[in-house]
Amino acid sequence: MTPLMRPPTLDDVEFIANHMRKADVEECAASGFTPLGALLQSIDLSIVCKCAIAPDTGQPGFVMGVCPSTLGPSWGAIWLLGTDDIKRHRVLFLRHSREVLASLYEETGKEVFYNYTFIENSVHHEWLRWLGFKFLRKVSLPPHGQQFIEFVKLKG
Repeated sequence: MTPLMRPPTLDDVEFIANHMRKADVEECAASGFTPLGALLQSIDLSIVCKCAIAPDTGQPGFVMGVCPSTLGPSWGAIWLLGTDDIKRHRVLFLRHSREVLASLYEETGKEVFYNYTFIENSVHHEWLRWLGFKFLRKVSLPPHGQQFIEFVKLKG
């Protein structure tokens, strides 16, 4: 969203949880989490975690990170949860997404990023495709058996 990226604070996390995009709230619920619970667990498990600050309001726009994976040492589970500032600052968000993604590969030392996206989170799907992620398959995930799409991208 903006070049101003920093580690998230508890205030950032609470703000994003209380102002999270509807599609992200639904994705959290499908995964069995509240927005705050999803953010706290994701941050706690992350190797690297960043918060983007909206340039006009100074408020946090999203938090993203990379968690270790059981698939091997070169794999990382990438995630992002945010507010509607992502839409409001769409051009800025898109302009910096690729460089932030590249920096996450470098900072984590991972060669492959993957995760699952809620099947109904279409804006998220468009962004992932734009970044070069490939969609592999639809899967039902616990705890509610909701449909998600597995996605993956190799470094480079």
